[in-house]
Amino acid sequence: MNSHSLLEGAMVDFVCKALNIHATNSLAAGATTWYSMMYWKHASFVIELTTTTGDTLNVVKLWQATDSSGTGNKAITGYQFAPTTTTVAGDKVTLEFDASQLDWANGFCWIRPEIRASGGSVGTCNCVLIRSQPRYSYRSRSGAKVRLPQDLDAAS
Repeated sequence: MNSHSLLEGAMVDFVCKALNIHATNSLAAGATTWYSMMYWKHASFVIELTTTTGDTLNVVKLWQATDSSGTGNKAITGYQFAPTTTTVAGDKVTLEFDASQLDWANGFCWIRPEIRASGGSVGTCNCVLIRSQPRYSYRSRSGAKVRLPQDLDAAS
């Protein structure tokens, strides 16, 4: 396996970098960037506190919408937690999400996180989204077509 193969079939996005999650600058449901899960089965949000002054990361929540504008957004049941000990710069929180939890029947296939802190004056974080387990075949960097298990099941 080539070293570049480790993330083939995955997409990595910076959700936020050095975002002030204290007070009004928190990453909340009304923010504008939504991420499509149309072609992905799994998402991992990796959140790292970079600076804290008395702040505690107290809400990590996932939202879903029907389009990239956030139309009809609503919280995703079961994907909200309130860590109470993440107060130190360098601490990380990972939220794993399975796309089967989306309200596909009503057209919800866009997601975004909500990240909030409280209790102090400064709390900044980085957040990376890794979408993985593609729903369809794709071409690898070498140009060879990659066959996914669900493609082989459908062909038999």
